[in-house]
Amino acid sequence: VGPVTVKSKTQTATADTGSYDKGRNDVVLTGHVVLTDGRNITKGDRLVYDLNSGQAAVQGGSSRVQGLFLPGSEQPGQGAKKK
Repeated sequence: VGPVTVKSKTQTATADTGSYDKGRNDVVLTGHVVLTDGRNITKGDRLVYDLNSGQAAVQGGSSRVQGLFLPGSEQPGQGAKKK
């Protein structure tokens, strides 16, 4: 129960709640999810972060996924991978 913050090399995610699934080796964040990667920002209702691949997937639910991607900011592949 949060607020919850999860950090990787270039990404920071915050949400209302979070859980870790040892069998799947992933982290699931829910409620007012905000994922930042450099100056890029993605918002949604749910985030699944796969610790094996380093990929984060932001999903909508009651609202749409929103993103702000700024020119010249870090490109995928230079830090943690995005899905």
